[in-house]
Amino acid sequence: YFPFGRLSSSIDIHLLAPIFECLDRFIGALGPSATPYVDEIYRALKSYLFNQNKLYCVYPLEIFSHICFIDPGYEDLYLMTIDKCVVYLNDGGHIIIQTLLTKSFRYLLYSNKEGLAAYQPMLIEFCEGIIRSDIDYIPLRESATSLWCGLIMEFDLQPNEEVLGAVINSLPPRFDSDDLPFVSVFAVYVARK
Repeated sequence: YFPFGRLSSSIDIHLLAPIFECLDRFIGALGPSATPYVDEIYRALKSYLFNQNKLYCVYPLEIFSHICFIDPGYEDLYLMTIDKCVVYLNDGGHIIIQTLLTKSFRYLLYSNKEGLAAYQPMLIEFCEGIIRSDIDYIPLRESATSLWCGLIMEFDLQPNEEVLGAVINSLPPRFDSDDLPFVSVFAVYVARK
């Protein structure tokens, strides 16, 4: 049981996005105060990781990565989440899955960048592919841009000039975007370079 009710083991696919958005915002609003609920959240969501539908697997990964972001002490959860995210990212797939994965990797990056060091080239390539593409799904473009910005800053990389130009031209993201704070920090970072 969650403090707000019981989570069914089979959520209707049309309700996945709003339910997990609420849970993500709940964790974000509580910040470190969400720690007492982590075990309960993990127990309720871990069964979704084995679902045949990838959407059911990836939504909990975003929640787990957000938990690692607010409390980097969950090393086992961090490592499991990275491993699962890499598997799904390498599978390719649906734009919503890709969006959730880029958000997950962004949380993981700011939780413990050393854990992502081995995947940094793959993630840069993935993000640059989306930034250069003609994909018109704005949440994916913004989350890939946000992750790319974070990778450039955290690993102190020399950005590809073409991609950097595309990123600068795409700023700012939507005013209600979760990516806005991350990209804003990057804008300051670039201005200082």
